[in-house]
Amino acid sequence: MDLLGGLKDAIEAFLPFKRLGGIGITKARNRITTPFRVEKLSDDFFNSNLKFGSTITVKGVLSRYASTYRPLSYVPTIPRRASVELGGYAIDIEKNKLLQKRSMKATFSTFQFPVQALPPVKSEVGKFCIAYLYPEGFNSFLLDGDPAKKENLSDKLLITDSNRPIPVLVPELMLENFSESLVTLTGIVSMIPEDIANLLADRSCETLASFNRAFHRASSVRVSFCIDCRDPLNSDIKLEYRLDSLPGAIYVEGHFEGVVDDTYRHEFKSAVPSIMDFDFGFVDYPGKILYVTANQHISIIGSLPSVFGFYAETDLVDGREFDAKLTGLQKFYTDFRKTAGKAIKSKNGFDAKFKPDFIFDSRRQNFFHPEGVLANKEVDEVLKKHTELSEVTSWLNNKE
Repeated sequence: MDLLGGLKDAIEAFLPFKRLGGIGITKARNRITTPFRVEKLSDDFFNSNLKFGSTITVKGVLSRYASTYRPLSYVPTIPRRASVELGGYAIDIEKNKLLQKRSMKATFSTFQFPVQALPPVKSEVGKFCIAYLYPEGFNSFLLDGDPAKKENLSDKLLITDSNRPIPVLVPELMLENFSESLVTLTGIVSMIPEDIANLLADRSCETLASFNRAFHRASSVRVSFCIDCRDPLNSDIKLEYRLDSLPGAIYVEGHFEGVVDDTYRHEFKSAVPSIMDFDFGFVDYPGKILYVTANQHISIIGSLPSVFGFYAETDLVDGREFDAKLTGLQKFYTDFRKTAGKAIKSKNGFDAKFKPDFIFDSRRQNFFHPEGVLANKEVDEVLKKHTELSEVTSWLNNKE
């Protein structure tokens, strides 16, 4: 993988969402009093039965999270658990030693798309957030595997209407009060401008296009919409109840600054905490390296030349579990980057610093690095050639 090209594409994936948050408030033109379900609202929009500017009421699960980013280190299948079994003995003739036989077993599972929370957007009409409204039955970001996708190289996930949200433009304080809850929401049906819709189409992989299908269909007569809750006269959110549980996968992803090839692959491998003897790759996913570890809660995936993604499944509304999993993720990440950096400097005299590029929630970025995300030489090189992306990096780094 070309590191600069990969970073450029990844940053660009956030561009349509940054610009979506900056559109003007939609004027209300008519009011529909019959409540909608999320699925019915989506169907009526794409069937042209719903006018732009309609003030509607819809019931669903409001969340700050969605699957909006495909990590550079993503692979559809990962090792989940591993163990070493001891057997009989064998003689090593060359070394004249008696060695106990060891065998390793690893179980694999569907790799979940991690959740992504987007920072607030400052615009001419104030500071607002992009949230997401899911159908009433939505209760998890962790999806079952889809048997029909056995040979699919994009993902192995069973994505259905119940996992597909509609974006909601909402004041920051309102989101803080009602996120991860079943709500009855009133807002205005707003058209996503054509330039932003085109960005979504151009920068969505097959999997993201499936997740986005409730609000964005590039092949439809009508292409994209969202719900605008920024007009206080035509918007409201009423709490039905807060979710007791919402499982999801969180992540942080970054790279070693200045490392442009796989020279240090051995040092990287030796630095992985709790590693179980080996790393490997799949022929179908060139450039990706999977590390089998004894840690049942955290996965690490490498993407050549020096990108690493760290993932943990947790409950996004259970404060105690979330704290434990995030702390565990931060420790695993820190142990790896420090150990690898020391090994590389000791052996090669090169000061290799690991810098985070993307994280599931920008509010947590300083927990992993004091400079936050996207603060490194390679990103600076990307921005020199693509100055328009500076609006995205500043936004994700909370410097906007």
